[in-house]
Amino acid sequence: MASINGVFGICLLLFGGVQVSLAMTVTIPQKEYKVARGDDATLTCTFTIPAMGVSDAIVSWTAVSNSPDVADSIIATYFNADKVFISRKYKGRASLEVNIQKGFANLKLSAVTSLDTRGYECKVQDPDDEEGGQSAETKLTVLVAPSTPLCKVVGVAEYGQNINLTCFSEEGTPTPTYKWQNFDVNNVPRQNPLKTTDQNGILSLYNISKDTSGYFLCTSTNELRSAKCNITLSVMPRVQVSLAMTVTIPQKEYKVARGDDATLTCTFTIPATGVSSPIVQWTAISNSPDVADSIIATYFSTDKVTISKKYKGRVSLESNIQKGFTNLKLSAVTSLDMRGYECKVQDPDNEEGGQSAKTKLTVLVAPSTPLCKVVGVAEYGQNINLTCFSEEGTPTPTYKWQNFDVNNVPRQNPLKTTDQNGILSLYNISKDTSGYFLCTSTNELRSAKCNITLSVMPRKKSTHEFFTLRFEGYVSLRLGLSP
Repeated sequence: MASINGVFGICLLLFGGVQVSLAMTVTIPQKEYKVARGDDATLTCTFTIPAMGVSDAIVSWTAVSNSPDVADSIIATYFNADKVFISRKYKGRASLEVNIQKGFANLKLSAVTSLDTRGYECKVQDPDDEEGGQSAETKLTVLVAPSTPLCKVVGVAEYGQNINLTCFSEEGTPTPTYKWQNFDVNNVPRQNPLKTTDQNGILSLYNISKDTSGYFLCTSTNELRSAKCNITLSVMPRVQVSLAMTVTIPQKEYKVARGDDATLTCTFTIPATGVSSPIVQWTAISNSPDVADSIIATYFSTDKVTISKKYKGRVSLESNIQKGFTNLKLSAVTSLDMRGYECKVQDPDNEEGGQSAKTKLTVLVAPSTPLCKVVGVAEYGQNINLTCFSEEGTPTPTYKWQNFDVNNVPRQNPLKTTDQNGILSLYNISKDTSGYFLCTSTNELRSAKCNITLSVMPRKKSTHEFFTLRFEGYVSLRLGLSP
C-alpha cells in the first residue's frame, strides 16, 4: 500500500507542474477587417489542437448571411493538403492557406466588393466527430469612398422663406458624414445665421434674406477619403403668385416682307392649382365688320392639333404647355394675311372662360416702279404738275422729287414750287425750268425711281390769234401804215 501511494505521488508530482489542455481552441485575432473596395482581403484564423487528440483536422470558412431569411454560404473547406474545396460562387477569387501543425488557416478574397461586407466564420473540426469542432467569427467591412455628393436646394429661395440645402453621396462605406461651409458673395468664409442647423447633410436655413445669398460647400467624408459639391444661392424678393390665367403677345405688331415666313409668339401662365391641359387657339380677325373672324389652328393636346382647311399646308403650330408658349407660323405671307390675330388660352372645363391677347401682322410690299407723268402743257408761262405714283407699296410709299438742269447739275426748285404726295407743282414755267426731274418712291423695305426730261418750249399761237394777226396786218397795209 505504501508502494502504491508512492507511485501515485510520483505521478502527481510529474503532472502537477504541466497543464495539458484537452480542449480545441479557435481564434481570429481581428474582430473586424477593413479593406478598400477592389483590394484583396486576408482573414486569419489560428487554432490549437489537443496533444493527444486530433491528428488531422477539417477547416472551413463560411460567409455569414446578412439576412435571417438567407442561409450562410460555405466558401472553402480544407480536408488535407491534397483536398481543398472552393465553392462555385467563390472560385477564381477565394483561396485557402492552411497549416495544421502551425495551427493557422488564412482565407484570401481577391478584389472585394460591397457584397463581401458581412460576417465570416472559421471552423476547425475533428474528422471523426461530425458534431464537434470549435469556431470563431470576424467581420469584413469593404470600404467605399464617398461618391461625389449631389447638392440641392429644397424650397424657394425668396425673402422670408425657410429652405434646406441637401447633400448626399449615393455611395460610401462606412456611411459618410457631411459638413457644410458657408461663404458670402465675395467668397469670404462666414458663420451660419442664427437657428441654422446642419445635420446628416441637411443645412436648414430660416427666414432667409438677401444677406443669406452666397456660396455653400458640402464635404462628404468617410475614413477612405472625401468628396465635395457646392451651391451658389441667390435669394430673391418674393414673387407674388397670380391665381389668374394670363395671356400675352410680346409684340403688338409683326412686320414681314411679302413671301417671307411669319412667326407670331403667344406666351401664357396657368395657375399652379388650375388648368391641367388648356386649349390654345389662334384666330385671324376679319378686316371687315361684315365678315366673320376665321379660326386658323387649335391645340387640344400634343396628339391633337387641328388646322383649318383654308390654312392647311401653310400654317403650323408649336405649343408647349409646361413652358407656356404657342407659336403660329405662317409661310410665304401675302397681302391677304395683313390683319389682326388673336391668341386664346382656355380651360377645357370652362367654355365661357379663357384669356386672350391680340397682335397685328403687316405684310410689307416694296414700292413698284413708279409712273412719272407731265400733267399740263410745257410751254412758257404755263403751270404744270409732274406726278409720280407706285401701284404697289406697303406701307404706302413716300415720294420725293429731285431737280437737275439741262447739264444734269442738281438745283433748287423754283420759287412757289410745291412737292406733295408725289405731285411736283411748277408755276409760270420758262426755258430755265427745262431739265431732268427724278422721283424716288420709298417705304421701309426699299425704294424705286422714275424720271422725266422736261423741255419747256415757246408758247404756240392758237388759230384765233393767227387770223387776228393777219387781219390787222392787211388793214394796216391798205391804210399805208406799218403793220
